[in-house]
Order: sequence, then structure tokens, then C-alpha cells
Amino acid sequence: LERAKQTARILAGHFQAEVLPLKGLEEVCFGEAEGMPVAEFQQKYGDIFATINDPNNPMAREVKIPGGESVSETLSRALKAIESIKNMDMAPCVGVVTHASLMCNIYQYFFGVKRHFGNLEYFELEV
Repeated sequence: LERAKQTARILAGHFQAEVLPLKGLEEVCFGEAEGMPVAEFQQKYGDIFATINDPNNPMAREVKIPGGESVSETLSRALKAIESIKNMDMAPCVGVVTHASLMCNIYQYFFGVKRHFGNLEYFELEV
């Protein structure tokens, strides 16, 4: 979360805008896999990861790593946050800074296509 706040402050400075931290836009919680090296993650949770990334699997949005959250859970909190932004009396255009895994889930929800995001990538969304 701190990296996202730092990025938001840098961007806001260029636009003389205010940074408003908002609950619900935190990175996906990976539970027991938090901070785990990729190779260990794939060995231990490869089946869960495969299910999440299988667009034909009806359980893709519901499975989760023990102690973590599912895609459905992350979308639920993120969509509430996006709706609260929409309802704020702000400029007609706002910027939202968050983390790559959450961005991937939001993008897939709105556009129906899976996309992975790296650092400093963005997409436009009108809600």
C-alpha cells in the first residue's frame, strides 16, 4: 500500500491534486503465499493459480489461497470503493492508484478480458 501512496503523491503533485487514501483499493491478499518466491508459490499453490486463471472454470473467481481472498472478494471491495469515488463531489475526472493484481481483477470485470499489469501501467475507465 505504501508504494501506491507514494506513486499517488508523485502524480498528484503534477496536477496539484489531493491524495485521498480509500479503503478497498488495497492489493489482493495472497494469504499464506504473501512474499513467497514465485517458484515456491507455483509448487505449493499451482493448482489454485491454474484454477483462477482458467476462464472456463466456474470456480475461478471463488478459489483462494489459505488465508487469502478470492477474486470475488477483491472485486466486491474494489467495486464498493469505485462506487464511492463515483458518488463523491469531485472533478469530472479522477485518478486511482492501486496494485497490479487488483487492477487485473478490475479490468477483467469491466472489459471481460484478462490483462496483467506491471509497474506504472494504467487503463481508462468511465463509470
